[in-house]
This record gives sequence, C-alpha cells and structure tokens, in this order.
Amino acid sequence: MAINNKTNNIELSRKAKESIKTALAMAVAIAISLYMNWDKPMWAGFAVAFVSMNSIG
Repeated sequence: MAINNKTNNIELSRKAKESIKTALAMAVAIAISLYMNWDKPMWAGFAVAFVSMNSIG
C-alpha cells in the first residue's frame, strides 16, 4: 500500500480491492437475506464467498 503525497490517494493492491468488494457484497447479501426473513441468512454470505473464490486469480 503506497500513499501518493501529491493527491493523498491510497493505492491498493488488486487483492486488497477484491477483498473489499467481497466483504461489501457479503454485507449486502446478508442484509437482504435478513430483510427477507430467511431462515438461515448466513448462507447468503457463504454464497458470495464461494462465488468470489472462483473469480479471483
């Protein structure tokens, strides 16, 4: 992780960006499943994790 002093932007690696996107997708999926009153909302998070593992690398 490098900080560009001129614009104060943080440059993240590809892995870090994918991790952040996966975490946000998991949070959204679990929130939707809780809103819909699913019996086991944890499976929505697992589904996101399994799908993201296939698409990385």
